[in-house]
Amino acid sequence: MKSWKKEIKEAFWAPPPERKEAFLLEHLHDETSLWEFLLSQSGCLSKSTWLSLAALFGLSLLLGGFAADCGKRNAVWMVSALLPFWSCLVTKELLRSRRFGMEELERSAPHSLVEVLLARLCFLGGAELLGLGVLSILLGGGSVGVEGSLYLLTPYFLTAFLTLHFLKRCDRENELWYCLLAGILVSALVILGGNQFPGIYLESELGYWGIALLLLLWGTGREVWKFLRQEGTLWSFN
Repeated sequence: MKSWKKEIKEAFWAPPPERKEAFLLEHLHDETSLWEFLLSQSGCLSKSTWLSLAALFGLSLLLGGFAADCGKRNAVWMVSALLPFWSCLVTKELLRSRRFGMEELERSAPHSLVEVLLARLCFLGGAELLGLGVLSILLGGGSVGVEGSLYLLTPYFLTAFLTLHFLKRCDRENELWYCLLAGILVSALVILGGNQFPGIYLESELGYWGIALLLLLWGTGREVWKFLRQEGTLWSFN
């Protein structure tokens, strides 16, 4: 057996590599800063997502303006029914690689798939939270603005929690449908809750909203961590 290996090695002898270290140094990727990396990933977000976000923001302002005649709290309540669909846009972008079967290609990039997903989540999620902050200021102001932030953020993170929870229990072909279903359910819950139980929007109930939001922040963060860990495990071959 050793003789065969020796003969094969002699038959297919190759010269030692020259300038190996120089070649590797020449083709190493330049280190990029965190901000440059985030900006690069912002360009990877689909135009339809940005257009949908702009349309939802404009519709929220329009709906809030019409409802402002009935009181600031009513305006915030009606606008909060649109917030679940804001949250669906973030989930849609997180699933983009999976929908088009691009996970392995993105994994071959200098940054890991988990880093790419986290960057997109931070950039788009940050843009949406900034928009929510603007909405809460325009629709409210002062203490009402603080209350409005709770009323807007609670359905937003409830939808995020439900969509990430559903993703673990559905097949890839129906992932977006489950996300949309979660958005519709939360939106209907907000509309029915405000219509049938207007007392939940009283200032005396504000503490319960704060507790609910804290629980949802913890639950959503936990689901995001599970999702990223799953994506990193599925495409880690090291």
